[in-house]
Amino acid sequence: MAPQRKISVFSPHVPPSVVDIAATTLRSKWINVGPETTLFEEAFAEKFNIKFAIALNSCTSALRLAYAIADVGPGDEVVTPAFTMIATNTAILEQFASPVFADVNYETANIDASDVESRITKKTKAIVCVHNLGYPCDLKELREIAHAHNLALIEDCAHAIGATYREDYIGCKSDFACYSFATSKHITTGDGGMLATNSESIFEVANRRSWFGMDRKKRDELTGKYPYDITEVGYKMRMNSFLAAIGREQLRFVDEILAERRKKAKIYDEELEGVRGVTLMKYETDRKSSYYLYPIHVERRQKFMEAMHTKGIELRMQNFRNDQFSIFGKQRKDLPNTDRIDRDFICLPIHEDLTSEDLQYIIETVRAGW
Repeated sequence: MAPQRKISVFSPHVPPSVVDIAATTLRSKWINVGPETTLFEEAFAEKFNIKFAIALNSCTSALRLAYAIADVGPGDEVVTPAFTMIATNTAILEQFASPVFADVNYETANIDASDVESRITKKTKAIVCVHNLGYPCDLKELREIAHAHNLALIEDCAHAIGATYREDYIGCKSDFACYSFATSKHITTGDGGMLATNSESIFEVANRRSWFGMDRKKRDELTGKYPYDITEVGYKMRMNSFLAAIGREQLRFVDEILAERRKKAKIYDEELEGVRGVTLMKYETDRKSSYYLYPIHVERRQKFMEAMHTKGIELRMQNFRNDQFSIFGKQRKDLPNTDRIDRDFICLPIHEDLTSEDLQYIIETVRAGW
């Protein structure tokens, strides 16, 4: 018998004004890369106190572009968490380089900075950290390690728009910060991403390499002539004006979205503390999560998922350990916290369409046991 109630784990944020903007942009017939793309980039950079931003067609493209600009290539290594969405690490393979998996902190699901340094070799070109489920990594320690070894630190911020670390927005002190606007994210353009940086030289290279290696500004100033060379391999990654117009409108709602999610997360924290079979994540007070989802550890996870499903509550495992997939070779035996978290990690819904009644229903269902 199907449950009478249905609570989705995700609900895309699409207010009426976004629909209106989409229609207006389509009617304008300027739906290629254009002025709206630039306006979205400028608005994003200003909002999150970042110097430069390049709007792209996905966060995966942002990661691939970051690895390419960081000169990650054949024979190189990138230290990275195994416990993440697979795109973090397949983008490394696309550069013909090798992911070297570091362990995570069990309490946060983020890469363990204390384990990163032991994974660095002469082949290492970069470290990538994933702000898992929106909770910021230990950036001070990771920056120090990257600086000591002259490595690029690439931040996968797909879950972390608006998250803060020591009162700074995630990305505002980064050379490479990669964001997602996919359907399930806090704000969505249907699909899309952003590469943000505080380096003008990286910004200039990213602008060229995200569009076939061309300098679009120079090209647009010319009249059918190309008196400059293309010296770098580039890609077709830029976000079009249609998606950018949607993204710029969505930015108006981001503070409201974050406030609402943090409010609901606090209720979860208070109501689920001490519930038998549930262990909450341990978050530090010097940073604020953006709560892409609400993660917990649960005993007998399969039973828990089945019990919630019978009550109409959709859950999300979200991440799987990447080293179990054949494309990455053999599964590692030296990631004890990844072993643990891969067995008991699960995420509860937390989004704008989740009503107070829905939230209490989820809490009561969890408290009832499984």
